[in-house]
Amino acid sequence: MLVGHNPGLHELAAGLCASGPPELLERLRTKLPTSALVVIDVPGGCRSLSSGSGTLAALWSPAD
Repeated sequence: MLVGHNPGLHELAAGLCASGPPELLERLRTKLPTSALVVIDVPGGCRSLSSGSGTLAALWSPAD
């Protein structure tokens, strides 16, 4: 789990996620709302973390 503040987390999450449900990827690329939660699956864990290595599994915001 990583907790932080924008704009860095938005850029990090968007850069890590190369795949996932298209509607969630579009939402993530457009904006990371305040208090949002992003779940990213990274095969191999943190040791294999690199740009585009993650799959966007979920994106929740207070408006949801």
